[in-house]
Amino acid sequence: MAPPLRMFTLGSSRLADPEVGSLRARKDLALLAYLARRAPRAVPRAELAALLWGDREEERARHSLRTALLHLRRAVGNALETLPDTTRIVDGALQLDATTFERDMAAGRLADAAARWEGDFLPDADDLGGEEWRAWLEAEREGLRRRLAWALERLVDDAGARGEWTEAVRWAERWTGALPLDERASRREVEALRLARRPDEALARHAAFTARYRDAFGRDPPPDHARLAERLRDDEPRSAGDRYAGRVASPGSAARFAPDFVGRSAQFAELTAAWEDTRRGATAVVVVEGDEGIGKTRLCEELVRWVRASAPDAVVLHARAYEAERDAPWIAARHLLAPLADAPGIAAAPPPVLAQLADTVLPALHERFRALPNFPPAAEPAPATAEALARALAEVAAEAPVLLCLDDFPAADAPTQTALRTLVRRPPPGVLQLYTGRPEALEVLRLDPDLRDARAHRVRLRPLEIADVEAMVASMLEMEPGERHQLAERLHAEGGGNPFYITELVAGLMDAGLLVMSPEGTWRLAPEGVMDHAPRALPLPARVREAVRDRIGRLSDSARMALEAAAVLGRRADARPLAAVAGLPAAELAAGLDELVARRLLREFGSSGGDEGYEFAYELTRRVAYEAIPPTRRKALHRAALAALEARCGDAVDDTDDAVRRARAYHARTTSVPPGTQWPCGPQRRPYCVRRPPRAGAWPR
Repeated sequence: MAPPLRMFTLGSSRLADPEVGSLRARKDLALLAYLARRAPRAVPRAELAALLWGDREEERARHSLRTALLHLRRAVGNALETLPDTTRIVDGALQLDATTFERDMAAGRLADAAARWEGDFLPDADDLGGEEWRAWLEAEREGLRRRLAWALERLVDDAGARGEWTEAVRWAERWTGALPLDERASRREVEALRLARRPDEALARHAAFTARYRDAFGRDPPPDHARLAERLRDDEPRSAGDRYAGRVASPGSAARFAPDFVGRSAQFAELTAAWEDTRRGATAVVVVEGDEGIGKTRLCEELVRWVRASAPDAVVLHARAYEAERDAPWIAARHLLAPLADAPGIAAAPPPVLAQLADTVLPALHERFRALPNFPPAAEPAPATAEALARALAEVAAEAPVLLCLDDFPAADAPTQTALRTLVRRPPPGVLQLYTGRPEALEVLRLDPDLRDARAHRVRLRPLEIADVEAMVASMLEMEPGERHQLAERLHAEGGGNPFYITELVAGLMDAGLLVMSPEGTWRLAPEGVMDHAPRALPLPARVREAVRDRIGRLSDSARMALEAAAVLGRRADARPLAAVAGLPAAELAAGLDELVARRLLREFGSSGGDEGYEFAYELTRRVAYEAIPPTRRKALHRAALAALEARCGDAVDDTDDAVRRARAYHARTTSVPPGTQWPCGPQRRPYCVRRPPRAGAWPR
């Protein structure tokens, strides 16, 4: 069989093979690209005529289409099949770079996919058709751009996790080069340059992006981008060898080892038990719930690694869904199910089942089974694909056990979710289905709330205990046991036992020079306040800030306002001051607080004395939430907090209370109250006391 023709559409529009006939007309090339993106399905001629010649009379449009198809036939020969009413590219006859790019992505070959990108899809084709053509073209471009951004971000993350900052810079530069107005790409490039110890270049790239953004949109980039420049200017070059005698220069977080898998032995045992049941022909659905960063992805990866090692014959379908790809139909299913095309037993599935899967989620089946019949598309593709998938999995599981693991199910596109929900309700034997997500988001699976069916159960991941945090630290750094325990306690207080936060906080301490390496190669806490009686705040790495801001950004207005009020009041906030500061109607406040508790941002507390309120699950969440409040609103919230605390004044003054200390510090910055002023209390005995000083008018109202 002759090798397929090759066509380039990313960055240019051309046929690659010199042996084929000449084809230079832009509209002919655009028509060929459209047919190739629809291949191997046949496209009605009426659709093609309306798409590229819709501004002409019907007869003239059809004549123009016939002429263009004649040119294509002369150029590509038998690769084009023309019938009286339809036209199609013969399966496997034309290789399109955009389609190969997507296949590399689906197979996990991210570096290969990124290397194929030379520019936008059909960059010179915007004016070749009407609105319908431009809508299709922009949808194709946007989908390909999202995939590219996702791939390059994963490559930057992977290089950073290995401490290869030069490689991370290279991938980030490729990202900004391909998508020059992508604010996230610019931010990751600047951060990679900073961590590669190239601050001057980081500032220059930041300024260049700001200029491009202003030229394109007529306004400044988002505030987060401006604050990034401020952090760069505030960064002082640190040399641990110069600042601490007797110590060697610290390599920073590049010297950190990947943390061990700790604190999840019970949950891992549940998953392995479910897998063993599956190998004996049982059905099983496991839902792993937990906050962002709590370890859901790591748990999945460890199970996949264990299954591949213990059962080499098993078919493993493993992928993660991403919010950035939610608008691309079936993209999560294609990533997840790609290995199914080569799985043993798939050939036993009936041809209609294979054809349905090939048309929606497994295009590689067309290459393996070239004699697949062409069926008319299903009226409801998601249910039809779900039924076909269940049948195909049953055939594969008859020969080898199957692990189907989708990490972050709620981030998957809608058709993928619909198909997998059907699979959950009617699970095929011999298949272990594993899905992860945040507890509140996993309701999209629509499982029975009590999971009374023995086939399905939930695994909840809780925050790590201090002992587990210390074990994580020990796996990343070699430290003296006493200091390691102290550090673990501090990390647990800040990060609340969240593995992602713990790992990133350790990296932040290393990069900031607060963890330094001794000449013996062990790590020590720097003597500048990390563990003092009045410890300084731990540095928050950019990835932690981004993760927390992303969580806050998904809140409703009432929940966000309640969170801001709680952040102003401190780590713990009593119910009455919180209600007064938030300034929301009772029903809205209750709904907002319920949302914050459900999302694990706040948790309720109560005492035997009757005090009730809310506290932040993580101290770093409070810090990021407080920093994100606009200055004008922050000032208004502080005024409201002062009024609320003043109303609770009594004789029993707790000078160490966080809310009281914050209120007094705020007034010290905004008024002329002299240091050491005595703060008298009224006759009432209440937990808090913030009264105005004797000098009338000293506090602004």
